[in-house]
Amino acid sequence: MREFNNGIKRIIEKFSYDFFIVQQDFKVKCTCIDFTTKQADPLCPKCLGTGRKIKIKKMRGASSDSSGSFRISGVSESATMTIFYIDAKYPVFEDNIIVDGDDAFMVHRLERKKTTNKEMVYYKAFCNIKKVHSTAFMKNFNRIVKGGS
Repeated sequence: MREFNNGIKRIIEKFSYDFFIVQQDFKVKCTCIDFTTKQADPLCPKCLGTGRKIKIKKMRGASSDSSGSFRISGVSESATMTIFYIDAKYPVFEDNIIVDGDDAFMVHRLERKKTTNKEMVYYKAFCNIKKVHSTAFMKNFNRIVKGGS
């Protein structure tokens, strides 16, 4: 089984490139959250508008575009989605934000791909383009990561 797992990892590595992931710590709220509305400031440069403490990590993976549907709160929506294939050595969670070049993607669904011996091999992350406050998000993200203004 190890040979099979390593073969899958080699395929992912062959097509992989660098991108970033923004992970939220849902236990720690940002100071930008409004006392009355409990909403985060979408322009906050500390949390990137998420309302939570964040970690930004650089990782490698492969991606492909696909058409599919998402079911959110009982409503189905068809859309083009981007699927990221990420080696299991990089932890990924639902509601993470993947930044690939000038685009930000929300991880809506995550499949943990395991072999018959239960060894984690890779993640398959189904993502939609981030639509809410995406311009402010990318501007603040680039300030943090690239030191831009």
